[in-house]
Amino acid sequence: HIAGLSRSGNRMRRAILVKTSTSRLQNISKRSLVLSAAQLEQKGAVRELTNKNTRNLGSYTKLVAAPQSLDTPTYCATGGTKFDAGSILAQPIREKISNYTSKLLRDGKELPSMVAFLANENPSSKLFIDLFNNCCNEDGVKLEVVRVNESEIEQAVHVANEDPNIHGILVCYPIFDPHETTSLSKFCRLTGDYLSRDDKLRDTVQAKKDVEGLGHTYNRPHIDASHVVHPDGASDATKEITPCTAEAIMKCLASVPGAYNEFLPHTKRMDGLTVTIVNRSPLYGHPLAVMLSNEGAEVYSVALNSIYHFKDFKYHKVEADLETCTRSSNILITGVPDSDFHIPSSWIQPHSIVVNMSEYDNVSMDSVLGVPGTVYVTGVGKLSRAILRRNLVRLHKTYHTDDVDDDINGKAVENSASGGIYSDISLAQRIFQSLSLT
Repeated sequence: HIAGLSRSGNRMRRAILVKTSTSRLQNISKRSLVLSAAQLEQKGAVRELTNKNTRNLGSYTKLVAAPQSLDTPTYCATGGTKFDAGSILAQPIREKISNYTSKLLRDGKELPSMVAFLANENPSSKLFIDLFNNCCNEDGVKLEVVRVNESEIEQAVHVANEDPNIHGILVCYPIFDPHETTSLSKFCRLTGDYLSRDDKLRDTVQAKKDVEGLGHTYNRPHIDASHVVHPDGASDATKEITPCTAEAIMKCLASVPGAYNEFLPHTKRMDGLTVTIVNRSPLYGHPLAVMLSNEGAEVYSVALNSIYHFKDFKYHKVEADLETCTRSSNILITGVPDSDFHIPSSWIQPHSIVVNMSEYDNVSMDSVLGVPGTVYVTGVGKLSRAILRRNLVRLHKTYHTDDVDDDINGKAVENSASGGIYSDISLAQRIFQSLSLT
């Protein structure tokens, strides 16, 4: 029951008293946060509303209520909140991975093994590999980094595809210039399936080793996000390998109260929300737009020379500009790899959710936090790297082992790995031996 309101300075706090017995009430409110009305009603947290200052956000009504855990962000009327959702969500995933690899070690079985290909000197790729390698060591996952030239990368992927001791393949994109006019690039575009050589390379990776979920059926137009945000609610057979960064952003958004209503049917859980994504790369921008629109959101996908509108499993090009899209959005996700690109905080509406995926400050966090009610989500990179390792474990469990008694993945299929002993010759040596024969 709501006991009343107390005022301290210019801030208002609502004290929500929850009846824990017939004679005792416990005050559980120390902070205020935003939850959907359906969530509050379902959880039984509030039975009567006395605050008239509710805000409609499409099909969501935002209310002031008590926090459900200490990990939830604090909201205030005078500014925004930084919410390290990624770090919080990554931890249980990492614990499952560690449990899985520890069991394999106890049973004397081979550990999940992945190869990462670096084909250029991209500093972002190098930084990612360094961070990822540290996490792999901590979680008991084997990673081998192989440096190859652009001319060797496709053959190197073919070698890794055929290696039974490699369970996952990671390619650090971008590799090829999407605007190059070589005969190979022209051939890729003539197929009608690929816009660049990177697109073709993504489909070169076998599905059973595609830890990034970027090729084959995974990048189809209708990626189902229902098992992404709440994987424990999906049957094991439906758990797929989805692009890890897009999935990480979906999970982070789902953890922000008011952004995702789990009590509504799928395709309606983000109904009424407008999202602008300033990135349309196949790595996460495009898959994320599809996932969000499949959950009911209206999505503007912004690239250098065009803006597309995604809604209800369809998309089309629109005549709009970035400012218009941003001002109309409840959620802004940006990932432009350019230090000169900036979105003014004046474009961001109060009570918006902001995610910056770029290594540069596409938006100023301090300025965003000055906008009333905003949530600045961080830690997506940590979660993305954890999901990438979880994808490897899923592939290992599904295609490379007969063991099915772990909850990190579901139904296993035929064992395609030969033995459980690693070759004394490194993958890099085997690849270079193969290249020397071609």
